[in-house]
Amino acid sequence: MNKEYEEIEKIERYLEGRMEGEELAAFEKAMADGDGKGAINCASASASASVSTDDYLAAVNAIKVYNHSILKNRLRQIHKDVVIQAAAIKTLRRWYWAAAIFVVMVCVGFAMVYLFGDETGKSAEDNIVKLEQEDKTVEEEKVAAAVAVTEEEVEVAVAVAEENKKLIAANYKKNPKYESLIGTIYRAADINILTPDTSATYAVNDTIVFSWEGDVDEELILKIVDNHEKPVYEIRLRDVHEYKWSNKPEPGLYYWMLETEDDNLGYGRFLIR
Repeated sequence: MNKEYEEIEKIERYLEGRMEGEELAAFEKAMADGDGKGAINCASASASASVSTDDYLAAVNAIKVYNHSILKNRLRQIHKDVVIQAAAIKTLRRWYWAAAIFVVMVCVGFAMVYLFGDETGKSAEDNIVKLEQEDKTVEEEKVAAAVAVTEEEVEVAVAVAEENKKLIAANYKKNPKYESLIGTIYRAADINILTPDTSATYAVNDTIVFSWEGDVDEELILKIVDNHEKPVYEIRLRDVHEYKWSNKPEPGLYYWMLETEDDNLGYGRFLIR
């Protein structure tokens, strides 16, 4: 049997081109001396059996068929393993989604417990009352803050009003300098002041008429100042005996005077309420 195997291996090396030199020449000579069917005489010193190349080729084809069958079986096993793995993955996904749904349900449960019942077994109604009380407390705090702001604003408004009152009172204080000039007669034969008189009182929107009688050959200057001697208005007039002033000064005491470039013709005062 071992001899036959050696002969088969020799034929295999020859057919595959792996035989060289003297061995190749001897093998081809043995084939030439054969029975014409490709038989090889293997009558060596230790064996008389012979093996044909046809037998060898048949054996090789058989081996190929065998290997093909093994390959098919192997592929079938791989396919089976893939199917088993896919089924396992599908099952694992089902468990994954089940676990995810479970986690969501647990979270919803905690939320429901928080809103409608705590760990001590309180009822949903108790928690609703608690939430309403918290909302009421928040609203009360907002109201208290608003009231505090309002009180502060009232205090500020009162302080501003008091300050304005003081300022208004200061605006009505008489000016000693102009008080001493009222009633003084200057060039009486030329100009006589008619209006307004020293007790005249007007509203802010009223028109004040300054009038006089008599003539002078010079340009007249009408001036108005407040009780702090701050200039309020001034105008130059010629050949007229009255002037209507429609400005809107702040409430207070005002003094006015009629003069020329060189002389004082008269002083007066009036109030704006």
